[in-house]
Amino acid sequence: RAQCRGGGRGGEMAVWLDAWFDPVASIHTVGSCIRLVDVTGDGDPKLLVADQNRKLRLYKGVNLMSEHALLDTPSAISAFYPDEKAQAPPIPSLAVACGQYIFVYKRLRPHYKFTLPMQPVDPSESEVWEGMWSGSVPVGDGFEKLSNLRDGGTHVTYPTVDLLALEGEEKQKALVEELKGKPLLHSTTITCMESINRREDSQQAASCLVVGTEARQVMILDPQGFSIVAKAFLPSVPAFICVTGLLEVEYRVLCACRDGRIYTIKNGQPLGTSIELETPPCAMCLAGKTLVVATLDCALHGYQIKGKRSWAHSLPSPLQSL
Repeated sequence: RAQCRGGGRGGEMAVWLDAWFDPVASIHTVGSCIRLVDVTGDGDPKLLVADQNRKLRLYKGVNLMSEHALLDTPSAISAFYPDEKAQAPPIPSLAVACGQYIFVYKRLRPHYKFTLPMQPVDPSESEVWEGMWSGSVPVGDGFEKLSNLRDGGTHVTYPTVDLLALEGEEKQKALVEELKGKPLLHSTTITCMESINRREDSQQAASCLVVGTEARQVMILDPQGFSIVAKAFLPSVPAFICVTGLLEVEYRVLCACRDGRIYTIKNGQPLGTSIELETPPCAMCLAGKTLVVATLDCALHGYQIKGKRSWAHSLPSPLQSL
């Protein structure tokens, strides 16, 4: 179901009937943190919601079955089947992305924590910080150099982001002094996450996680030890991911990015072509062999997997999720 602002309850042209409506549910979440998952393996999917208030909630029908505390604010959740030789019936694991970490739950109990590998620090950025720490580069000059690096497209570290957010040289000097002697590390954050089947095209087949990050990377993680199976770099940060195909046969990862383009990764390699959208995307999903993309200009577009647009519709109000 596509959810639209202004076109639902109480509207003059309501298209949908409310099967359930709760104005005081107190759920604050995004589309990437909502999934239907068969958490018990009984064939009855339950609604899982990772709340921005650091709560993982399980609903059966309209009833809240359980609530679990999360260690950080979630950015995405995804269910996957880690083992082909699992018990019958197979029970999926749940991956919850929070910052640079992926928390894996089995039967809704914490099982494993995976940390994304650190990114290399740009040599020019590292040189500026070393100069400010040694005193050979004034903090004001260092601020300008780091600002130019960021504006030039360099993916800077979080200490640099924190420094550039400060106003006033005294505050900037205090932060530089506070970070003096500490290693300049470059961590990243998970922006989106999906799963891809390995060999079989069935709902309960063994699968791997597909993760997009702020470092403009897309990684495929093997759940057995969480090693990186494949890695690809994109021109922009992925905001939404859709996956089609099988990892060990042929697959495509479709990435809607913040630069308003949709890039395709085929069998681990980014293709040279992309889909250019008129306005930035706000939601994306696969409906059969059609890639459905919602954009901020209240429009819904349908594309073939290879990138040709099939149709487009205007909506009466902005779309929230697909």
